[in-house]
Amino acid sequence: MPATRTRRPSDGPAVWTLTGTGATLALAMSWVALSPSLLPRNWWATGITVGLSAIVGYAVGTLVQAGWVALSRASKLTVSISPGWKRWLRRGWFGALVVLTAVSWWANVQRQQGLATSVGVSSAGWRGQSLGLLLGIVIFAVLLGAGRTTLWIAHLIGHRLRLVLPGWLALLTTVSTVTLIVVLLARGAVILPLLDEITKAAAASNGVTGSGRQPPVEPERSGSAASNESWESLGRQGRAVVADGPRAADIARVTGEPAMEPIRAYAGLSAGRDIEATAQAVVAELDRTNAWQRSYLMVATAVSNGWTEEYTLASVEYLTRGDVASASMQYSFLPSGVAYVIDRSSAAEAGRDLWQAIYQRWLQLPADHRPKLLVSGESMGAFGSQAAFDSPGELLDEAYGAVWAGTPRFTPLWAQLTAARRIGSPEVAPVIDNGRNIRFATNVAELEHDHFGGLYEPWQQHPRVVYLQNASDPVVWWSADLLWREPDWMREQTSNQSGATMTWMPWVTFWQITLDMPDALTPQAGQGHQYQSELIPVWNAVLGHPASDAELAAIAQAINASLVPR
Repeated sequence: MPATRTRRPSDGPAVWTLTGTGATLALAMSWVALSPSLLPRNWWATGITVGLSAIVGYAVGTLVQAGWVALSRASKLTVSISPGWKRWLRRGWFGALVVLTAVSWWANVQRQQGLATSVGVSSAGWRGQSLGLLLGIVIFAVLLGAGRTTLWIAHLIGHRLRLVLPGWLALLTTVSTVTLIVVLLARGAVILPLLDEITKAAAASNGVTGSGRQPPVEPERSGSAASNESWESLGRQGRAVVADGPRAADIARVTGEPAMEPIRAYAGLSAGRDIEATAQAVVAELDRTNAWQRSYLMVATAVSNGWTEEYTLASVEYLTRGDVASASMQYSFLPSGVAYVIDRSSAAEAGRDLWQAIYQRWLQLPADHRPKLLVSGESMGAFGSQAAFDSPGELLDEAYGAVWAGTPRFTPLWAQLTAARRIGSPEVAPVIDNGRNIRFATNVAELEHDHFGGLYEPWQQHPRVVYLQNASDPVVWWSADLLWREPDWMREQTSNQSGATMTWMPWVTFWQITLDMPDALTPQAGQGHQYQSELIPVWNAVLGHPASDAELAAIAQAINASLVPR
């Protein structure tokens, strides 16, 4: 007989074969990962979701199997089965898993196609989903190999430490050492180099002016010859803000009424100037342009790199016949998606500093000669803007009107209001005090009624606040606790909600929503993170202006025709 090789402690754990329970749970997790979430996924997003879900399923299944084996040995429980039955049961079990995987894959291809149609984008189709599934298998294999390598290193270190340390101390030291090694490798080899490249690219982009944009000639705009803020200092997005938008002649031509020249005050994140000083520079621009004499003053918190929604600025300018000053500023070079993950504090600081700088100056004016203060922001701009208010009461005391589009779920003011919603109203469209001052809407019609059709009383008073949030917007509905808790908006399964068919599962759903975000701007208006022409009737309602449907359509046509890529 051949000699039997005796395992040495340094050989590491015997984890070089797939466990049955681990493989089964990995497949089950992949079935859910393939299912649609808020938006249709492309092939690479499918692959990442499947790979990350399957590896966690495998790890949990393997631990369960190891626990069962340990329990059986401790209790001396044995289950015997004849070799023939064992062979047929194993074949039947794996055959069933293959069939269920194929059925799940095909069903979800069909559901992805239906979802793509509903949000106005093209579907990846069965080819894209197949490629995504193959990528998921590759990611699973890579992560499995990395995990096993880590286990082998941990075993090797633990074996050496147990020769000189007590068992519990050796285990603690092993875990700490391996964790430190993994963190340092990830930080040094992946995270820091990636952030460095992103920052360099963002800084380079900030210095480039968008195609066709020239410094404004109107003294009412920052970056003009009359401005304290040079054209070059405004940054790429700031230059777009002051160069774009309607002038008095454009407004008069669309509305058929005389118009004032709109004021657009903006300050960029210049070298040696912090966020607070940048906010004060915006106030200086408002002083220079005599913005305090306008009927309205819009405080528009930008996303981190300075981007401000043109539909919001232009809508209010058309609706007020140019009798408005808009104030905004840049507070970072980072793209919004990156800031969403790693730098939320700058957005909150900018929102507070800009509002406080303007509000304190506003308080110095005679009470009967103050412009009506409006507040706006989209995405991270909405998060930053709301940081200026500690409570709904403070918001209603200080602002005349507000529109926030695509507010991230982690925004404290949003969370306060959503938690205080009327019993029975859904998280996707909460009802606050029967819509007296604050209304949540997933579409323009919900400015007049709640999500289930119950009519609000006509808006007769100010302030008026609207949270516009698409039911299919992953920026709104993403949260870290998706990892372990099913949110209300999924549990409620409200009508016309694209996420109504989602199946929540720990870990999986988190990655589904996370990977929806890169494509959040691809759907048609009113879906995903697209907030465009619907902002015009929303602002009309907040301002309380009696604009007709024909006028709103003419304004939308004019804004659409003037938009250029940023």
